[in-house]
Amino acid sequence: KSEKKTEFQIEKYKYTMRSFRNYLYSWSAYHTWQKRHGKDGKNVADMFVDELKETFGWSEDTEIRVEWGTVYFLTRKRAY
Repeated sequence: KSEKKTEFQIEKYKYTMRSFRNYLYSWSAYHTWQKRHGKDGKNVADMFVDELKETFGWSEDTEIRVEWGTVYFLTRKRAY
């Protein structure tokens, strides 16, 4: 039985709060939320970034490092 090992690298990105907000605008989940809930003027990306800024005392120019964790489950069909 041979095993094949594959390594995955988790990317780390640096954003200013301004660029992170713009990045959130590119997500399909953002657009889906906006279609369902944004009719009353709410913007989920703005709400999220503004809450981070208020909670931690950050500005639009504050840099943050974001890591996206990913888990992969690889399976193989059992041979009978």
